[in-house]
Amino acid sequence: MKTNGRFRPGLLLGIAFITVFLAACSEDDAGSPNIVLITIDTLRADRLGAYGYDKNLTPNLDRLAESGVVFERAVTPVGTTWPAHASMLTGLYPRYHGLRRNGLELDEEIPVVTELLSKSGYSTASFVSYKGMHFRGRLDRGFEVVSDREFVKGDEREPIREGQETTAMALDWIGDQSGSSDPAFLWLHLFEPHSPYDLTEYSREWMEETGYDGFLADGASGEELRGRSDEIVASPEHVAAMNALYDGEIKLADELIGRVLDRLEADGKLKNSIVIVTSDHGQGLGEHGNMGHGPTLREDVLHVPLIIRDFRSDQGGRRVDDTVSMIDLAPTIARAALEIDLPGVQGRSLMTYLSSQSGEDPEREIFAEIRLWHDMDEVPDWYDVKSTAIYADGLKFKTRDGETTVFDPRVRPSAERRLDSPEVNEAFLAYLDSLRGEFLAGEIKPTEVELTDHEIETLKSLGYIQ
Repeated sequence: MKTNGRFRPGLLLGIAFITVFLAACSEDDAGSPNIVLITIDTLRADRLGAYGYDKNLTPNLDRLAESGVVFERAVTPVGTTWPAHASMLTGLYPRYHGLRRNGLELDEEIPVVTELLSKSGYSTASFVSYKGMHFRGRLDRGFEVVSDREFVKGDEREPIREGQETTAMALDWIGDQSGSSDPAFLWLHLFEPHSPYDLTEYSREWMEETGYDGFLADGASGEELRGRSDEIVASPEHVAAMNALYDGEIKLADELIGRVLDRLEADGKLKNSIVIVTSDHGQGLGEHGNMGHGPTLREDVLHVPLIIRDFRSDQGGRRVDDTVSMIDLAPTIARAALEIDLPGVQGRSLMTYLSSQSGEDPEREIFAEIRLWHDMDEVPDWYDVKSTAIYADGLKFKTRDGETTVFDPRVRPSAERRLDSPEVNEAFLAYLDSLRGEFLAGEIKPTEVELTDHEIETLKSLGYIQ
């Protein structure tokens, strides 16, 4: 039997995940690696030393990159936290998994890779600093241990947890696993360097050294940054101060990640671990008048860092120039943990890059979209929810209000360069326009899956096939 994409929503994905689960159960899972997924909220790629930044903010991540694989052109499918993380765990674009803005819930019919790992013998734990991703977004599925299982009515807790507290929870769990022989999957999410910007040792020293005494001298709330954005971008001094605050939060996040890596090494777990570090999206920091993230397809928001380090071998600091996406993480985790391919998803495993310079299909097209407006009954006239970007043939094709512009994404993200006279074949543009139409219509199909008679009977017993 071959799937044809005509099942009810979520059915094809359920078939795919159960298929790989059946395959995984037949494999000897002895020696399966630990998988550590670390997501750093709002981190731009160009603020890491591994990506060329010269302020030495990220020594721990830079060391990880020196012996791992650095993906130069990793992009997020959307510049918003919950949808981007849902794409990491499902292998699907937001338009296809349905969690298209913060505050929505991932449908139970959409499988997550964590469920596959949990059923395959992995100990699974998730510690996130944006608490609602668990109890509202339902990104806690498949995790045995989570930092926030449910929201208690009347609970006045802040929705955001500081990274030091989240990291402490993760370190405690790592300690609890020290005597276990089961492989582990750990997801650690840090909210730094997302606003609000607290004054850190780094930013405090910057304020003192420069003599800056403006309204950002003691940090800034998200409301203040949004409410005074015009004032900030009009002043080079304010922009510099905002960047210092942002950099200080990055330095703190790197220090916390260093603690996790040190603990894994001290417990003897790191040598059999694959560590994946990335971000859900970047951030506009005043360049060219741009601030923030969210409903935008700017490169300073879509371009994110991605470092993969397999501690079972030395990748020698390999750098990959192919464009890859956060939707590739779920199939990468499945391949890394269980040595199986994950059909039924739109992403591709990146594990081949750990042993060679190119993946299975480096020339494939990759999409990005903007999130849903928070109130779809009152969408502003300027907001085009069909805005998309397609990365193809080394270029970025951005469409808004029916007009497509072509950019060179390989310049600095903060200085996205529009090509005035792009030498792009008209037939190729027509192909991309057709592809965009399929994407918006929900017609980009997952990988087809061949099912054995035994698998068909199993799926029937589970109600997936009539």
